[in-house]
Amino acid sequence: MLYSYFVESGFKAHDNTELFKKINELEIKMSNIYTDENFEAKDGLDDCLRGLQPRDFLIVRSLLDLEHKDAKKLQKILKELEDKSVELISIEQPELSHGRTYSKLREVLRIDKYFREYIREKYFRKAVEQGRVGRPRIDKERIEQALKMYDSGLFKVKEIREIAGISKTKLFEEVRKQRDLANAQIC
Repeated sequence: MLYSYFVESGFKAHDNTELFKKINELEIKMSNIYTDENFEAKDGLDDCLRGLQPRDFLIVRSLLDLEHKDAKKLQKILKELEDKSVELISIEQPELSHGRTYSKLREVLRIDKYFREYIREKYFRKAVEQGRVGRPRIDKERIEQALKMYDSGLFKVKEIREIAGISKTKLFEEVRKQRDLANAQIC
């Protein structure tokens, strides 16, 4: 049996003309056409998914009509369709149509993840070689200067930050270390 689902208006304008042509060409019954007014309410999609049987065909404008915000939810819907042996046909993503859409998409995502990780590692190694990993080290002279200024009680934190060139967080981190060290020596 042939079914169709589409979203009438989404977060950005889209054209359902090609989908409507396909619906007319395939003579899909009105009772088998499901719609939702926008991406927020998915009652039409839920009704459609409940009614699908093995070897049915579901024609959509785009896979993103099924779910546009959450890749995991989209994968869950695609897996459900694949498990039910429902053929999914997407007008905008024909390469993912006709059988095992979930498996195809999962494999594409796996390959994409591999390449992203490969590129990240490549640039990380390059950064390590160039000594550009992590926050830049603050030399001891600036830290000591900031601590002396803080201990004197004559400077505001903002002034210490500006003069010594260290952040407020770093200043208080060093103050805490100094206190911890002093307390450890007392004990």
